[in-house]
Amino acid sequence: MAHVRMLGPSVVIATKGAEGCGGLDEKGAHFTLAAAPAEVADSTGAGDAFHAGFLAARLRGAGIREAAAWGNRAGALKCRHPGPRVAGECSMIGGSDDQGDAR
Repeated sequence: MAHVRMLGPSVVIATKGAEGCGGLDEKGAHFTLAAAPAEVADSTGAGDAFHAGFLAARLRGAGIREAAAWGNRAGALKCRHPGPRVAGECSMIGGSDDQGDAR
């Protein structure tokens, strides 16, 4: 990740499926977040859902780690449903839990 950061981006995040995500924040500090719990029906679109949750949180003013936790929850929510889309449960993504803490 440090190599990617040296290429220009100020933040680098990698999703790791059932292992959650990790990255380097704006200060170059490494962080990892556990995956949000999910009963997986289909992981199609989980990465896209992560990115959508991450960006939505950033647009609301969240920090990198909090936004990554939103992304984790969005990806987990998507995994509960077969097919590429989820409808009607998106308000659950911004819920509070311990996923926002760096590990």
